[in-house]
Amino acid sequence: MASLEQEIETVREQLDRQVRLKSRLERMKAQQAKLNWEVGLRKERWHQEEQDIDQLEAFSWSALWARLNGQLEEKLTEQRREALVAGARFEAARRQQEALAVRIAQVEHELQDLKGCEQQWERLLQQKAEHLKQRQPDKAAVIFQLEARQRECQRQLKELREAADAGKAARGLAHRLVEKMNDALTWSTVDLFGGGMMTGFVKHSRLEEAQQLAQQLEDQLRCFESELTDVDIHTSLELTVDPFLRILDLLFDNFITDWAVQERIEKALAQAKTAEDEVQALLDHLAARQDQTQRENAELDRQRRLLIEQTSI
Repeated sequence: MASLEQEIETVREQLDRQVRLKSRLERMKAQQAKLNWEVGLRKERWHQEEQDIDQLEAFSWSALWARLNGQLEEKLTEQRREALVAGARFEAARRQQEALAVRIAQVEHELQDLKGCEQQWERLLQQKAEHLKQRQPDKAAVIFQLEARQRECQRQLKELREAADAGKAARGLAHRLVEKMNDALTWSTVDLFGGGMMTGFVKHSRLEEAQQLAQQLEDQLRCFESELTDVDIHTSLELTVDPFLRILDLLFDNFITDWAVQERIEKALAQAKTAEDEVQALLDHLAARQDQTQRENAELDRQRRLLIEQTSI
């Protein structure tokens, strides 16, 4: 098994090299972005200086004024010097840009050669783990325990993700219902103060749409509750939008029924907002549970890998 240990050590060195190269490449990429901007700026400055020389040498009001004052040659000399400096700075930055591009290409090429070492590392680690399970019962027991706890973490993460997906769907429906109920409340207020038949029909159209959303939300809340039970969270999420007064108001359109429907809309709106807030609170709790479980799984994986790596075979 000495050859396996040697192979593991070789791949470990490759992984360490890969990490260092990725970090170096990230820094070089940031440097390249900054240098590209600087090269563009210096090139623009150089071209501007060249244009200033062309204007002085050609017929222009600035050249004519300088000639009349006897300062044309002096200005040309100064402008040519500035253009040479700007050109030299541009060339220096461009050379740095090219040299950096070469170094980046070299690092990327080396990283390409190291591609696949992660998979090779996992294979070798698993091979060594199997050997330890067969030859060293005390280490095997610890490895089996860590792996069992990892499987449990992964199962919990799967169920937490499923619960979160159901909750996000419920949150989306609750948000849409709140918007629809707010719209209905606006039309109901207009109708209450004599909006007329058309206002009443628009209000009831919004209420009909809200009722459909409420039914969808109720179904999704039941689904969410079921998923929460799988992760040991027991809660009751309720939402009821009574359609009776909507029908009553449509048949008997008067101030009393308008007022009654207004109160029911406000109550339903409050229920929808409460449902949205409760779902969000549960989603926040699920996110915290996911984060905690992911950290636990990562720590178990670290312990398992460390045990396998440090145990001699």
